[in-house]
Amino acid sequence: MSLINVIASKLRLAIGWIGPCRLNQIMISIWLTPSLAQVVLRWHIDHEIVVIPKSVTPERISANFDVFHFSLTAEEMRDIDALGDA
Repeated sequence: MSLINVIASKLRLAIGWIGPCRLNQIMISIWLTPSLAQVVLRWHIDHEIVVIPKSVTPERISANFDVFHFSLTAEEMRDIDALGDA
């Protein structure tokens, strides 16, 4: 299963949960590793596009730098590239 499909299925599952319970937020953040933002940053880096993410939150700044622990497959890159064509 591709990374995009995994993230999409986890989002569908998370959206199906009832209520804004803090436990749900924690579970969603644990499940979405890498986060959607990290995937987007990695896509830019893999395309050799300079990325300057903006954040003032220390956790997000750290996450923005933590994009080298995973890679996108050629299929995932094509799928993301095709998003603008839809």
